Amino acid sequence: MTNTKLWTLLLITAIIFTLTSCFNNTVTYSDKGIMTSFYIPDQNNAIEVSNIEFIITQPATEEDTGLITNPYEVFPYGSLKDPLVPVFVAEGQAGIYWQHMEKVEVDSVMIDSLITTSITSGKTAIDFSDTVLLKVLSQDGNHLTFYHVVINANKTYPGSMTWAQLSDSIPTGLTAYSESFYLNDKLFVLSGNIDPETDEVLTTLYSSDNGITWQNVSIRGDFPNGIYHTVKVYNGKAYIIGYIGWDSSSHTFTANEEIWSTPDGLNWAKTKYPAGMHSVFKNADVFNNELVVWGGSSLNTAATTVEDMPYTTSGEVPEPDYTAWYFDGSEWSQGANIPSDMAVRFSTSCEYEDHGQVYGGELADGSNSGLFWSFQDKNVWINFPKTDMETLSDATLITLDRNLWLFGGINSDGVTNHTIQVSKDGGLTFLSGYDLEEENLFPGLDYVARAGQQVVLTPDHTVYVIGGENSTLTPNSDSTEYTLKVKVLYDFWEGEMKKYSN
Repeated sequence: MTNTKLWTLLLITAIIFTLTSCFNNTVTYSDKGIMTSFYIPDQNNAIEVSNIEFIITQPATEEDTGLITNPYEVFPYGSLKDPLVPVFVAEGQAGIYWQHMEKVEVDSVMIDSLITTSITSGKTAIDFSDTVLLKVLSQDGNHLTFYHVVINANKTYPGSMTWAQLSDSIPTGLTAYSESFYLNDKLFVLSGNIDPETDEVLTTLYSSDNGITWQNVSIRGDFPNGIYHTVKVYNGKAYIIGYIGWDSSSHTFTANEEIWSTPDGLNWAKTKYPAGMHSVFKNADVFNNELVVWGGSSLNTAATTVEDMPYTTSGEVPEPDYTAWYFDGSEWSQGANIPSDMAVRFSTSCEYEDHGQVYGGELADGSNSGLFWSFQDKNVWINFPKTDMETLSDATLITLDRNLWLFGGINSDGVTNHTIQVSKDGGLTFLSGYDLEEENLFPGLDYVARAGQQVVLTPDHTVYVIGGENSTLTPNSDSTEYTLKVKVLYDFWEGEMKKYSN
């Protein structure tokens, strides 16, 4: 017998001696004390998860360890956030114990200590975030069986989504300056563009009940015609917070510091910016039950093309704006400025857990930011650095099922090389569904990497992905240089969550 086995037997003997004190050793009935059934009932807000049966593999010998586990697909990705309460049955009148680590105080110092706790089926909450070791002790105390309990959740979230292409060319006049929003049980797409033939601004608003049939919404003559609208839905209304106008007669762009709102997408009301608010290209989102508007910039008034207008001749952001504003539904108030090293415009954001997350955008020098910023509370913005992800622009961020979803993006070479990435830790690490062959987000579907897409999340957790651009580098004949090819996309996709947790 090896020393390892000897120590193992001595350890088991010591544990048995400790645990048998709980039993009456005069009992003559004997069994091996093995687990016969184990399942997790519907709990922990895990929607569509009910009575998950576990497979029990019995140990080959008393020195071996059994395995209690479940198939991957039955628990949604990221759903095992809190302790679960299992229901189990052991042979005979065996006792079941949970071995785990806890912090205990020794000489005023908190240290990790191995704890053995008696557990009760259907009553004791167990933390299954790590592998759990259970011990089953027979009634007579002569047999001790060990089991490792491993709860598997989906390794990747793509398995919890079903995707379908509803259209390959939606008739909404999509442009690079489109904004989409969901309001009054309808999906809206607002597009603005300057017609190169007539030199006039063309602004359209389309709506749809299902993403397949679209209607051109009739807009009034004083509707904010232009490009670069900032749109956000808050408290049952859609808000346009500034946009860029164009005067075809003078060939000049104008910064229209106006706020437009609508409860239904049909009837719009106009107000001016509150006193002190200025600039356009605003960032906006809803954090902590307030509409938060931050950053922005002026524009290059001497520019005559859309490409030149957002930048100075040296490629920087003209007059960056670092102010932040808060709207509670009735009044606007100004808060502390955003940090000077935070992107001032074109960022993407969403409310995540109990705070806001902001990613990317343009810095004051015109370069792209690859950082996450966390909006913890009013006036508090915290740098949330990313170390393992390249800088992406024109991406879209949403929160779905307690995870961050980052759609699309263009890297520093101008290439769209990601489709959708999922993070369950607020943006510290991402899993790219595009790089997974067996668990691709769009198995067998003609979905391509893109950027500048519109992504809308509805109250019933349906996700719409609309259009965008696909950019690739193609090697020239001599293979020393590359040509950037850009394809405009007009397709429309619908994703539905089949397993999720709130």
